[in-house]
Amino acid sequence: MSGGPLACAAEHAGHVSIAAGAPAGGRPTTPAQPQPPSPPPRKLADGGPIVRSRLTNLYGVRRWLVPSIAVAVGAALIALLVFGLTKQGSSRALDAAIAAGRTPPAPDAARALPVLDGVGAGNASLARWRGNVVVVNFWASWCTTCIAEASLIERAERSLAASGGGAVVGIDYKDVGSQAMRYVHRHGLTYANLRDVDGSFASAYGTAALPETFVLDRHLRVVAIARGQLTSENTLAGWIRRAERA
Repeated sequence: MSGGPLACAAEHAGHVSIAAGAPAGGRPTTPAQPQPPSPPPRKLADGGPIVRSRLTNLYGVRRWLVPSIAVAVGAALIALLVFGLTKQGSSRALDAAIAAGRTPPAPDAARALPVLDGVGAGNASLARWRGNVVVVNFWASWCTTCIAEASLIERAERSLAASGGGAVVGIDYKDVGSQAMRYVHRHGLTYANLRDVDGSFASAYGTAALPETFVLDRHLRVVAIARGQLTSENTLAGWIRRAERA
């Protein structure tokens, strides 16, 4: 026999089935021998009929519970699957549009967020930078890969500021304000930073992991997306040029 345990189990089942029927090779069957009469059923010491009744009720409850639990678990799994598919579909709507050659509008561009640094106001929205190319970078002070790309994002800001045609806007994600400010000072960030306190702004962009970067044209349409750490300045520079031509 070959094929692993499943094949062995199947072959064994076949063998049992054959043995229970007529023997192979035409050999005569042995006459059945008379069996002694079965002994009378034993009575239980504590009143068998009552115990059997209780056991019968218990088995009945178990037969009812098992299917009910299975149905409940199945329904929960289906609900989780539907939620997951909905979440995935929503979170990748921007990606799908860009892959199809479109430039979708930046979500929640008019939504005012608390200012962390770099803007002389208590609140600001992306609409403040309309008319400029905008590099939106989601980050947090507790994000190690954000630290790794911080200098690249800062160089992009200085290049855009020198040309006068754009700006970087950081979105600090679910962070403690004091720790976020230490991050800004430690890495010498000169661009404006807004705060996404509860993560709902990032959710509109499908952002659930950091860092992520979105390049917007002058009409605040999404031209390019980096889901993950940016490691190539040339790639980001190419996206910015594409936004400038849009």
